[in-house]
Amino acid sequence: MFSNASHGFRPGRSCHTALEHVKAVWTGVKWLVDVDVAGFFENIDHDVLLKLLRKRIDDEKFVGLIGDMLKAGVMEGRTHNPTYSGTPQGGIVSPILANIYLHELDEFIAGRIAAFEKGKVRATNPEYGRVAARIAKRRARLKRLQASDSADLAVIGVLISEIKALSKQMRTLPSRDAMDAGYRRLRYCRYADDFLIGVIGSKDDARRIFAEVGSFLTTELALSVSEEKSGIRKASDGAAFLGYEVRTYTGRQWTVRSQRGSQHFSRRPPSEVMQLSVPWEKVFGFAARKGYGDMAVLKAKHRNILLSCSDVEIVLAYNAELRGFANYYALARDVKQKLNRLEFIQRWSMFKTMASKHKSSVRAVAARMRSGQEYRVDYVVDGQPRSVKVWKLMYLDRGWVDKAKVDIPPRTQIYSDSRTDWVDRQNAKQCSACGRTDRPCQVHHVEGLADIAQRGFAAEMKAARSRRTRVLCDLCHVDLHRGRLSDTRNMNGIIAAESRMQ
Repeated sequence: MFSNASHGFRPGRSCHTALEHVKAVWTGVKWLVDVDVAGFFENIDHDVLLKLLRKRIDDEKFVGLIGDMLKAGVMEGRTHNPTYSGTPQGGIVSPILANIYLHELDEFIAGRIAAFEKGKVRATNPEYGRVAARIAKRRARLKRLQASDSADLAVIGVLISEIKALSKQMRTLPSRDAMDAGYRRLRYCRYADDFLIGVIGSKDDARRIFAEVGSFLTTELALSVSEEKSGIRKASDGAAFLGYEVRTYTGRQWTVRSQRGSQHFSRRPPSEVMQLSVPWEKVFGFAARKGYGDMAVLKAKHRNILLSCSDVEIVLAYNAELRGFANYYALARDVKQKLNRLEFIQRWSMFKTMASKHKSSVRAVAARMRSGQEYRVDYVVDGQPRSVKVWKLMYLDRGWVDKAKVDIPPRTQIYSDSRTDWVDRQNAKQCSACGRTDRPCQVHHVEGLADIAQRGFAAEMKAARSRRTRVLCDLCHVDLHRGRLSDTRNMNGIIAAESRMQ
């Protein structure tokens, strides 16, 4: 029963489906009403939420169970702190409770849309109509002259010139009255607590909608609106939505290639088309969070956290980061232009990290990894040579992105934060204790880390990578840690692991 305008935490929907809706449907929007809810998940009113649940769930025990969960409180150390509002952070039920809560907003906006919208089409632009009438008048006269046997060729030439000049002038004018008071539309899109409203109408209409939405959030849902982050933006100036910058754009001419082949012609694009762009601050912020270096001067630096990783893991981590960021912004018209600088500093940060790891120069690392026009690292799995290529922005397929995964940040921790090597885990196919190959296998450390437990994460990762390991199936691994693995199986496994190392 959720609204089609709701895209967050729902099967088959994502940030991309919300953005694609804005891009496809919001053409002609004049004003963007940006309403920011202050601390939504922390400020959900428990009484209001339970009231909304009771509207559709006739089971007081179930509603009471949700209420107990909301009011259970949190433990910080040994101290219990009660919770008077909000939903549990990280709780798997919190997203659907948030959608239930804001479904009331969806229904309120739907009612406002029905009351607000007016007219079927915009009125014709008066100036456009006058120019069109002048062209039609001259074409009619030209037709009469051309049908006459005694036509004056000079007059015909003047008429043709005037028609061309007027046609050129007409192409610079909008055919419809963009500010027609008899035509109004309201657009709405929401992803969790991030929503945007588009208004085709006057600024007074936008102010009224902004006030009504703010009042509804405050009085009906007990939520507060952030005055600093909320406001009414001119659509051509743009507004932030789901990490993108959305704004309307009117181009000059589109050149359209014919289906017949090389033939082409120009046509005017629709006015005020909604465009999606990558904000520079998002690109700079991503580079800073990942530790690539200084984007302003394109000066890369190495990353200490990856120095204990293998070359394959370093490349896989850098690939996953850039590919995930590029896939999220694949809908933007300027994604490759904006991310070109990011790719440059990311590439040299990777080279510097590997050079620091091997105590070598960046030039030597790049030369060793180069393979034609590509960079790659080789490794072996099950005795077969394999390689992983450095991902390039040119590989980005903007036509197809997995919408089910685009909202999920890549899990590079499996490379950078793991105590075992990724290649070793790929080769872990047979348990050294029981010999089974039909169970998932894991890499177990033979020795503990008690002696370096206080030396920090980087030292622990480095020591973990250098310890002796053995491959155990998941069942034997559990038995070993619980002291149930027999001494015979355990010794045979250690001897086999040491012989492989030698």
